[in-house]
Amino acid sequence: SLGAGETGSIRLALRAPEETLLILDDRLARRYALRRGLSIVGTVRLLDLAEHRGLVPDAGDCIARMAAHGYRISPNLLVQLRTNSPSSL
Repeated sequence: SLGAGETGSIRLALRAPEETLLILDDRLARRYALRRGLSIVGTVRLLDLAEHRGLVPDAGDCIARMAAHGYRISPNLLVQLRTNSPSSL
């Protein structure tokens, strides 16, 4: 069962899937969206891209501040992402 936010976001994205990029972190919501052909990105990846493009000074710092305010995410996820993804952005 998806939350109201995820459900609403996915419904809205399905109206114009070719023009939509969903920011989703919930595993179930991500699977559901992918099965429907929607494009998704996670918050950590989005922050990593923003850092590489000079839009935020430090993605790791952003993630740490989010975690300090109750956002449930592992700071190691950014390290894993950077280790496993190609450097071409």
